[in-house]
Amino acid sequence: MAADTPETLDAWVRHWAALEPQRLALVVDDDTLTFGELALLSGKAAAWLAEQGVGPGDRLALWGQNSLAWVIWQVAAAWRGAATVALHPGLPAPELQQAVRQAQPHWLIVDPWIRGVASGQIADELGQNKPSYPGLRGVTVMSGEDGRPDWQALSGQEAVPPAPVGDPEAALTLQFTSGSSGRSKLVMLSHQAVLENARVTALAADIGADDRVISPLPLFHSAGISSGLSLCLRLGALWCSTPRFRPDGVVAQMARWRGTVLQGVPTMFKGVLQHPDTPKAAASLRTGFIGGAACSPALCDEIVRSLPLERLCVVYGQTEFGPTISIASLAPGERLTPGQVGEVISGAELVIADPETGAPRPAGEAGEILVRGPTCMLGYFQDAEATAATVDATGWLHTGDLGFVSGRNLYLIDRLKFMIIRGGENVPPTEVEECLREVVDVRDACVVPVPSDHWGEAICAVILHDPGVAPEVDGLRQHCTERLSRFKRPDCYLMLTELPLLPSGKIDRRAVQALAIERSGHDGR
Repeated sequence: MAADTPETLDAWVRHWAALEPQRLALVVDDDTLTFGELALLSGKAAAWLAEQGVGPGDRLALWGQNSLAWVIWQVAAAWRGAATVALHPGLPAPELQQAVRQAQPHWLIVDPWIRGVASGQIADELGQNKPSYPGLRGVTVMSGEDGRPDWQALSGQEAVPPAPVGDPEAALTLQFTSGSSGRSKLVMLSHQAVLENARVTALAADIGADDRVISPLPLFHSAGISSGLSLCLRLGALWCSTPRFRPDGVVAQMARWRGTVLQGVPTMFKGVLQHPDTPKAAASLRTGFIGGAACSPALCDEIVRSLPLERLCVVYGQTEFGPTISIASLAPGERLTPGQVGEVISGAELVIADPETGAPRPAGEAGEILVRGPTCMLGYFQDAEATAATVDATGWLHTGDLGFVSGRNLYLIDRLKFMIIRGGENVPPTEVEECLREVVDVRDACVVPVPSDHWGEAICAVILHDPGVAPEVDGLRQHCTERLSRFKRPDCYLMLTELPLLPSGKIDRRAVQALAIERSGHDGR
C-alpha cells in the first residue's frame, strides 16, 4: 500500500472530503450526506466522544437501525481509535443487557425508537444501573422530533475535531457471531482487515467509485459494515440504504438513485423480485451481490432472468474473516452449480483439511475449509480459549464448514457447527434450546433447520416430553416471544416422546433434522 493511501476508515472519509467535498456519500431513505458533510459531522462527533473520555481501545456500542447517525458515530469512533459494538436492533431488554455486559462498552448510543419499541426508554433504564455493566460510563439517546435518530444536532455544535488516532491495526468494529453451541462471541475486526476485505471484494465484484450501491444489508452484520458501507467509503461510491429492509423502499431507491449494484441476502432478493415496480426500477443495475445464506442455482437463474445484470456475484464468507472468503462471479449465460461459491479472494490462502486430523486433503476431496490472510479477525473479545480453538498457531481460520475444491472453484457442502441461517440471520440452536428448556413439561429440546422457500432455512423446535403431558405450542410461542429476538423464534414445533441418540448418548442432530423435515411439513412462512 502506498505511503499516502489512507489506512483507517475515518481517513478514507477525510480523503474523499478533501478531494471532492460535494460528492454524495450516503443515502438513507430521504436523508443524504456528502463526503464533506460526513467528515464535518464525524469530526464534531469525535470531539464529543473525546469530551466523554472515549479514546483508543475503548468501545462505543450502537443500538439502532441503519441510519446516517450510525455511520457518523461509526466514523467518529474510528477517528478516536475506538471500536464500535454493533447491537442487533431487535434485541429484547434481557438480550440487550446480556450483550452490554459481554461487550463492556464505555458508551452506548441508541435510536429513540426501533421497530415500534421504545428503545430509548429501555436504554435509559439500563443506564440508570451502570454499576451492573462494567466499564459503562453513559448512555445517549438520539431523540429527534420525528422519533428518528437525531444527527443534525451535531451541525450546530462548535467543536474542534481532535487529532485522528490513525491506527490501522486497532479494532474498528466488534460483531456478534455464534457457533452451533454456546453463547454468542464477539469478533474483533481491525481497520486493516475490514478495509482490505472491502478492497478485494470490490475488485472481485468489479465495483468502482462511480457505482451507486443499493445496500439494505444491516450495519449490525459484518457484510453490511464491510462489503456495504466500508466498501463504498473506501471507493468513494454512493451507499444507499434503508433503516430496515422493505421491498418498497429498496425498489424506490433503485429508481431514484439509478442504482448500479444491488446487495442483499437471498430473502431480500426474493422480495425485490416479487415487487411489481422492479422491472422499471432495475433498468440501471449491472451487478447483483448476494450472500449471507445459501443461494440456490434456481434463485440465481431467477435473478438473472429478471434483472438486467452484467454479473451476479454469489458470496461466501464468515464474520471472522472480514467477512468475504470467496466469490462466484457469474456472467450472462453462466449458471451456478450446486454448492459453488467461487474463487477465494485475492491475498487469501485456502486449504481443505481432514476435520479430525487437520491433514490437507487433495483437490476434489471434502474436508473442513481453512482460510488464512490479512482480513482475519484480531480474535474474540476477552475469549482467548475460543480464539485459539478457531484460529490456530499458524494463522489458519477453521471455518467449521465442509467443502471441496474443483478447478478454481470452492464448493460448500455442509456446516460442521450446525448453525441455522434464517433469512441471512445466524441463529445458534443452543441459545433457543436453553430458552425452551425453561418451560414446564419440556424435558429436552433440539432446534434444527428445515428447508424454507422464503427464508432459506426455517427454525424447527423438536420438543421432548413425557407421554401424555406435551406442552402447549401457544405457550411455547409466548415464552419465546418474551425471551428471544424475533429472528431466533421457532417457526414450527414437533412434539416427540423420544429423540434419536448417538452411541455416545448425545442427541443425533442430523437424525432429528431428518425427522423434522419429514414430519413438520413447514414451508417457513
